[in-house]
Amino acid sequence: MIEDMETSIATKAKGTPVYRNDFFTGFIAALAQTNVHHIFNVQSIPFHKSVEAAYKVFNEAAADQNLDMRFLIIRNEFHGDSDDITEGMIAAASRGIISYVSPYYTTVNIRIPSDYTYKYLENVPGDNQNYIKAADTFLDNYSGVN
Repeated sequence: MIEDMETSIATKAKGTPVYRNDFFTGFIAALAQTNVHHIFNVQSIPFHKSVEAAYKVFNEAAADQNLDMRFLIIRNEFHGDSDDITEGMIAAASRGIISYVSPYYTTVNIRIPSDYTYKYLENVPGDNQNYIKAADTFLDNYSGVN
C-alpha cells in the first residue's frame, strides 16, 4: 500500500519542484532588481490580491518549463487574505531577505541590494524572466511600494 502511494506521488511529479520559499525568494529578488526597497501594507487585501496575481503569472509559465509547483496561493473567501502569502513573507524574513518594520509590522524592507539580485535569481528553480514577470504583474496591481 505504501509503495503504491509512493509510486503514485512519483508519477505525479512533473519536473523540477518549486516550493513556496523558492517562489518568494525569486519574487522578492525580482522586486529588488526593479529598485523596490519597501512594501507597504503587507497585511492588506490589495497586497494579497497582487501577490496572488503574480503567483498566477508565474504558475502559468511554470507549466511550460517543466516546473512542478509544490504549493498553492489561495485567498480566504471571507477575509481576502492568504495564509500562504503571510507564511511565505514570514519565512522570507526568517531567511533575512526582508525585514518587518515596527510598530505594526505592516511595512517590509527588502534587504537584497539591487546589484546582488542575480545571485538569488540564479539559485531558484525556473527562468529568471518568470520571476521578473511575476514582479511586474505585482507592480502593475499594487501601488504600495517605494
